[in-house]
Amino acid sequence: MRVRILELRTTGEDERFHAPCEVGYADLVATGTILEGEIASWEIGPCANYLCDPGRYIPPQASAVHHILNEDVRGMVSWAELLDEIVPPERHGAVAFASHQISFTRRWATDAMTEATPWIDTYRCALRLWPDAPSYQKHALRYWLKLPVQREEADKHKAGAAALVIAHILRRMLDEHSLEYLLRLTGQPTLQERCKIRSPWLNRRWSAIDDERFLQWVSGDYAATARERATAAFHLARLKGRASGGVVTQGEVAR
Repeated sequence: MRVRILELRTTGEDERFHAPCEVGYADLVATGTILEGEIASWEIGPCANYLCDPGRYIPPQASAVHHILNEDVRGMVSWAELLDEIVPPERHGAVAFASHQISFTRRWATDAMTEATPWIDTYRCALRLWPDAPSYQKHALRYWLKLPVQREEADKHKAGAAALVIAHILRRMLDEHSLEYLLRLTGQPTLQERCKIRSPWLNRRWSAIDDERFLQWVSGDYAATARERATAAFHLARLKGRASGGVVTQGEVAR
């Protein structure tokens, strides 16, 4: 059993006009089971990085992000052919895919390619599992969690190196929670990091808001967006749990 982490470097963000110029992946492989089929542990398996031809010009502003130039990808396999080798589950037996903000990756790694295999969004999960994290950028989580990532591998500006960091983040999550639970969290609305509502809490981190009445208002009567409402409800449950002296489980705050 394996989870395949995908990371893309692209010519831009709009899939109608842009495409990948580099694809990286890393695998998390289950190493055994314990009682009732629970996974005993996960090990980081194969990790790879490939340049590919996006079939279009790489603009300077994209190169400034990933440092890939047009001459670097000239003559390379096309991005679609490369993804067709890396993605289809029948080729490698993935039971799930993962990425840090899957809404971006899935613009090119489509459901048709993944054969409707489920996805885990490590960003979306991290917002709920670690509400006190100082940042949710993957490298910030890497340092905050003190993950055992080899610097000579992870510090490269490569899609494969980024996939490796995400694999370490995901393994830490799977050390504490089941695969099924992370899939459920991924199906929940993405929480906001900072409050955008005009109030004394504007631009403050939601995790720092200790005003129960404000959180109740946002999660109930206020004409909030679905994302704001879910965020307020999540942090209200945390606040009530602390006030009662009880332990609020992630399952309770995720509902």
